Amino acid sequence: MKSTNTEADSDQQTTIETVIAQVLAGRRECYETIVQAYEKQIYVYCRLLLRDQTEAEDATQEVFIKAYKGLGSYEKRASFSSWLHRIAYHHCLDRLRSSKRRERLNEACKEQLRSAPPRTHEQEQAVIDRLFEELTPEERNLLLLRAIQQYTFEEIACITGRTAASMRKQFERLKKKLVRQHSHPGGIPHEKMARST
Repeated sequence: MKSTNTEADSDQQTTIETVIAQVLAGRRECYETIVQAYEKQIYVYCRLLLRDQTEAEDATQEVFIKAYKGLGSYEKRASFSSWLHRIAYHHCLDRLRSSKRRERLNEACKEQLRSAPPRTHEQEQAVIDRLFEELTPEERNLLLLRAIQQYTFEEIACITGRTAASMRKQFERLKKKLVRQHSHPGGIPHEKMARST
């Protein structure tokens, strides 16, 4: 099964590189193929990092605009997907740094958790929201790329501009933090978390 997935990824990469060549040759309309192939993936990534639907929708559009403008700098030594995620990563961090969005989002999540008792699926989502709420943007990014997108540490290093070894160590620390966080009934206060990092 893994072999089949690898072959499919390879085929997609080959197709995308062909489309990139067409776009760079002047066929701008071909860029829509790239958008359609990665739009959902990048939106979900931005949504989980930014914790806001509208912000994520705007960020997704801006990421593809940036990618289009920088298409000529794409190098085949990295997969196009990881290159695109690198743009999304830095763009989302810029958004989070501006206007102190993180504090407002934390308050919004806490308000949501104080609302009426949710159904079973919503309870599960609330737990996920609470876990994500206590993570820094960098930690959320690492968790998304490794556990959800299933990138290798080498690919994550390419996206973030760090080393694979440092990403691996950070992920181990993150797993321990999540275990402590999940075992604490009310989550870990921000002050304690700051001292634990």
